Amino acid sequence: MSTQETEPTAAQEFAVPVSDRMSDLDFLLGEFRVEYTNLVADPPATGTAAWTTRSVYNGHVYELLQSVPEHGIEGRWIFGWSASTSSFYGLYHDNWGNHSTPSAKGWDEDGRIRFVGDCFGFGQQFVTKEEFEVVDEDHFVKRSFAQQGDVWVPSDVIHAYRVK
Repeated sequence: MSTQETEPTAAQEFAVPVSDRMSDLDFLLGEFRVEYTNLVADPPATGTAAWTTRSVYNGHVYELLQSVPEHGIEGRWIFGWSASTSSFYGLYHDNWGNHSTPSAKGWDEDGRIRFVGDCFGFGQQFVTKEEFEVVDEDHFVKRSFAQQGDVWVPSDVIHAYRVK
């Protein structure tokens, strides 16, 4: 090594470049007004929430902050790409103690991306499926399901509208 070259720092030596796959989730970035329908309630209940998503950790992760003032729920989604599993990973947790760890391979042929994984919600353990569909650049839909045996039971439908 010449006298002008320097040893790489640990951060430079071990840092992994941000995956191009993160752009698959760019539809989540920004501030959204959310309208939800809780299909578990009888009768189904509707309400509003706010979601704000930003890129964090040099673009390796997207962080979605959720606020549902009517029920006092504050939650956080983390989304990232794992090169080791060639899949997206997610982590959800909130101030009610609900949490989930779903993952997704990517967009399906039907234009949806489905995050599936273990969930502990409202005092119960189950497998959840969070299905995202982009309607246009300012609107996406998230449909949630809980697995009961071989059946996926719808639990909510959320429409997210970009705040301009």
